[in-house]
Amino acid sequence: MPVAMLYVFPFNPVAIVGMAYERPYEDPISLKAGERVLIDSDKAKETDILGWSWCTGPDRRQGWVPTAWITHQDGAGQIVRDFSALELTLKVGDRVTRHPRRRPPVSQSTIVNTPEEMPVAASNYVHKLTASWADMDFNAHMANTAYLNRAVDARMAFFTENGLPLPELMRLRISWVMMKDEVEYRREIKWMEEMSITVALAGLAPDGSRFKVRNDFLRADGQLAARVTSTGGFLDLDARKLVVPPMEVLTAYQAMPRADDYEILPSSSKAKASP
Repeated sequence: MPVAMLYVFPFNPVAIVGMAYERPYEDPISLKAGERVLIDSDKAKETDILGWSWCTGPDRRQGWVPTAWITHQDGAGQIVRDFSALELTLKVGDRVTRHPRRRPPVSQSTIVNTPEEMPVAASNYVHKLTASWADMDFNAHMANTAYLNRAVDARMAFFTENGLPLPELMRLRISWVMMKDEVEYRREIKWMEEMSITVALAGLAPDGSRFKVRNDFLRADGQLAARVTSTGGFLDLDARKLVVPPMEVLTAYQAMPRADDYEILPSSSKAKASP
């Protein structure tokens, strides 16, 4: 999907268009939460952006719709958030104002997703590093808190490489909050030993309000040293409440490699869309 190139000035909501763009459709698909859509999975159309489905709405208008915002069943689906594919027509030099993202509410209807509907990464993500002096405890091996900290390092490395660096999360005004961390110890990792940390999705609620991430710590000889499993949700940094994550975040999670014991998690009852 082509987009306009923007020159964005730090800490400034104004951007200047650097490449002209003309929207291809004057009357694109527009949907309301709860409406049914027909999903054409066999249509000979392609997009270079993962996570979009070609749909036909109730008024017969067609277009690309975020897959994460659709519940699927037998080739049909239901949109869970209001969506419009209307785009801007811009010329070089135009000034546009970026507005803080407003997270739309999620439909309260029952949502059922299957793992097959979620994009799968081709292989496990691995973050490599060396155990540092700061990782050690009095027993001269990695401390329990060091595993938790290094697990976060690996996850942040994954998200940074997949379009969600810290500045983007700050722009979206959203962050993670952990509800439970579990650490299973198998073998020691000592000072200056090399290790590899995998990042995998062990569970996700259909609306993304709850997730479970798995990190395996492997020694240089390939043996499992420890496993960290963290369950959490998303915090609106302004409202200080649990929320349903924006599409950018949900899509990144759906693209994560999946653990063998991946499960569909219940939606967090406290998760609300930001006002």
